Amino acid sequence: MKKSVNIRSNWDGSSILLVPKLPTQMDSSVDGFLQSLGLEKYLITFQAEEVDMTALVHMTDDDLKALGIPMFLIIRIQRERSSQRSVTEATV
Repeated sequence: MKKSVNIRSNWDGSSILLVPKLPTQMDSSVDGFLQSLGLEKYLITFQAEEVDMTALVHMTDDDLKALGIPMFLIIRIQRERSSQRSVTEATV
């Protein structure tokens, strides 16, 4: 997935690079979460199984394997969920 960036000019003529915001807490949708990881190709699978964020946070490695997600991506998903949970807990 290509992420777009924007460049904006400041009042003094200098430029600011605007980079898309990375999620700092668990995205409210599975679509957004998968897109933030560059895993758009799996959107259809999660939608077909009606997996929402409530279900996703409780899914085990075996659950994700059953959806056909490769192990290296399961590890990536689990790490992201853990890091986002840590950020969410720290801000509460």
